[in-house]
Amino acid sequence: MTIPNARDFAPRVARVTPREQLKQFVQQQQIEGLKIEPNGTDTDVSFDRSNISPQSITEHPSVQKYPLISGAGAPATTSSTVAVRYVIRESIGHRILDDLHGRKNSTPLTIDLGEDQLPSVMEESLLTMREGDVCIITSPPNLFPLLSTTHENSIEIRLELVSVKDKSEEKVYDDITSCISDVEDMRKEGNEHFKSKSWDKAEITYLQAMEKLTSYDAQDDEEASTIDRNRFPLLTNLSAVLLKREDYRRAEVYAREAVKLDGNSAKAQWRLGQSLMEQGRLEEARECLVTAAKLEPKDVSIRKDVKEVLEMMKIEREMEKLRPNGMRGMFK
Repeated sequence: MTIPNARDFAPRVARVTPREQLKQFVQQQQIEGLKIEPNGTDTDVSFDRSNISPQSITEHPSVQKYPLISGAGAPATTSSTVAVRYVIRESIGHRILDDLHGRKNSTPLTIDLGEDQLPSVMEESLLTMREGDVCIITSPPNLFPLLSTTHENSIEIRLELVSVKDKSEEKVYDDITSCISDVEDMRKEGNEHFKSKSWDKAEITYLQAMEKLTSYDAQDDEEASTIDRNRFPLLTNLSAVLLKREDYRRAEVYAREAVKLDGNSAKAQWRLGQSLMEQGRLEEARECLVTAAKLEPKDVSIRKDVKEVLEMMKIEREMEKLRPNGMRGMFK
């Protein structure tokens, strides 16, 4: 299987066009007193546990677990490395306390069970789950002392077990050839997940392949160079996945690492330009995208993004003219 080229990995992230941004801005100028407050209870996952019988967790009798979805994957054990998503909120008022790794497009948190990397309530729940399981946990707040909530309010956790990997299966490589062979297989597997739009599985597979490379101790400069060559496609592919998930800051981080390895790669420059454009850092994005277009002048997707960033910069200048004095340079 060949490595997907830039066209194969072209992100198609839905976003407001520059002209729509300008239209919205003008409309806001015409509405006096318009103020939008952040919604502290907003979440894009369901907490509905109606008609579901709770289960008790042995060590914490005051904690109850409501199974929402039953997966068919491997069970989690104390020797497992797991990827999880979770959203923590108050039961009364539903104020969100932690959803960094919980929303549908967020990156799962990878932890080693048995290492006290999560509150004991969550670890014990995970040890009763299989890959693909989703549950709701209710808990008194004293079991989560680091969360800012009242003593009267109980806690609800929506916990999803995304993947399970047995730590005992981790392989120690004696030579670089076998390491690179396994990494290549994992990269191809990640590409298949990407093509099927399984962003979780793609990202986790690429990251696991990266871990194999970083765990190998290069014996000389030639092996170090081989590792870098194999890191490069993983970095650009990770950036592509994160662009799809709209995690633009992390997409930028991986793209920058790829550019450091090969600044003459159109794909790396393109990924970096896309992530910067999505963050509103238009001048930086323009430089990267123009560089990518020079490196691959026939790539239609890259040229399209160059055109878009130039249009956005033009719209930004128009928007700046409409802003009152003292509010210039605030377009983001």
